[in-house]
Amino acid sequence: MSIEAITVFVNSIEQTVHLSGTHQSATSDLLWVLEGESHLRRKAYAHVQITKGEVFFNNSDLNSGYFILLVYSSEDRTPLLSARYYFDPIKLKSSLKFDALEEPSKTDLELLFLLHHKLNQNKLFLIDRMSANAGHPLYRRHRNTVLSAMHYELFLHTRDCLYIGLARKEPLDKLKLKYQQFGMKAIGTITHQDKLHWVLKGNMEESYRLLKSSIATNLGIHITDMPEERPW
Repeated sequence: MSIEAITVFVNSIEQTVHLSGTHQSATSDLLWVLEGESHLRRKAYAHVQITKGEVFFNNSDLNSGYFILLVYSSEDRTPLLSARYYFDPIKLKSSLKFDALEEPSKTDLELLFLLHHKLNQNKLFLIDRMSANAGHPLYRRHRNTVLSAMHYELFLHTRDCLYIGLARKEPLDKLKLKYQQFGMKAIGTITHQDKLHWVLKGNMEESYRLLKSSIATNLGIHITDMPEERPW
């Protein structure tokens, strides 16, 4: 069993796909990543009660560019876990127009200033469309390894960033609790896809410090500082 992760950047304007961190177009060689993610997203959200249309699955809501992270089995490229993230300032600004949980304090205002500052530095991203192949035997047997592979891959490309995530507000808030395990903090609420969502903020370096021990154990690697290359 070999679980790997890959991140590709999709340029919506030029209709090209290449490995994250490079400028060499390799669209034809990387289409399997997009196809695997698309299939997984449709499967994962098939029974989720939110407003969905083709735009939810084909990423046409983003006019600039975005990243697709895919964790998969290297033996047959079975997709196991995927996520989308982007730095689009227009989309991010709309996500920052959330309702505060209470009357904004000085700390809340400082946080909002920090988020906008990171946005202007291109150091703030939003991660969404997380999809798991939860019914697949490989995912069920190696769930912790799959999650660690995703976290490690994300750290490789976003190590000095802040990030925003949205979690549907539910009676037991299971999704919110999962995000909080990564060190994310609820900072407000916003209506998205006709549903009320928690807005959560995370810091990649803080998340890494929180998770690096479990990542090292699950991936069987020795890590200390922020990662600079893949262990596989």
